[in-house]
Amino acid sequence: MNELRSGNLALTEEQLESIAELAGCNYAPDDIALFLGISTTMFRQVWKEEESEVRYRYNYGRARAQAEIHMKVNEKARTGNVTEIQIHEKMRQRLQFENAKKKHLYEDY
Repeated sequence: MNELRSGNLALTEEQLESIAELAGCNYAPDDIALFLGISTTMFRQVWKEEESEVRYRYNYGRARAQAEIHMKVNEKARTGNVTEIQIHEKMRQRLQFENAKKKHLYEDY
């Protein structure tokens, strides 16, 4: 079984995939650690490292889930579904606001 070392944690590819899946379901880092049977303190310590594989998989899972939802809504909105068009517009406005906020807060964004 191949393991990836991330900080003081040794995680399998299966565990890393679980991190992405659970993050996509909006699980908090502590809940993911409990699910994986890992110390919450140790997991949180590695998760806080912006460049860690754990943090990458967590962010990837959340972004992937959000993108999949947006693509489904977009697909339905294109068929003329009025409710989906309204949802799509709200999501677009929220993302536009979040991106503007990040651009304002972070010079390198």
